[in-house]
Amino acid sequence: MPRLLLVFFALALYISGFVHCSMTSKELMPSRLPKWVWLALTICVPLIGSALWFFVVYNHSRRQPKKESKDIAPDDDPDFLAKLDNYQQFYEWERSRKEEQDKDDKDDDKQEDSRGEK
Repeated sequence: MPRLLLVFFALALYISGFVHCSMTSKELMPSRLPKWVWLALTICVPLIGSALWFFVVYNHSRRQPKKESKDIAPDDDPDFLAKLDNYQQFYEWERSRKEEQDKDDKDDDKQEDSRGEK
């Protein structure tokens, strides 16, 4: 049983190393080696190549400086503030238009009432 688990572990390491290496873009290849070299290592030297691949990729990703986040708070984002101002202006315009329409409707009702009384 332990041998079987060891075989499954080795097979999983081999397959996952090859798939991970083949899915990585050429620009992100670690150690300045071309992609075909890494693929050849993972295929020709299955366990050592895959283990080396994961070790180098892990260390390569840890050494790269973290990119500064471009996310900014909404109150600091000029596009968001402009959009918010446009919504507010539209809301005010819509409200004033509705008030004028209600006022006109009331005036029309008063004129109809005054005509009906005569």
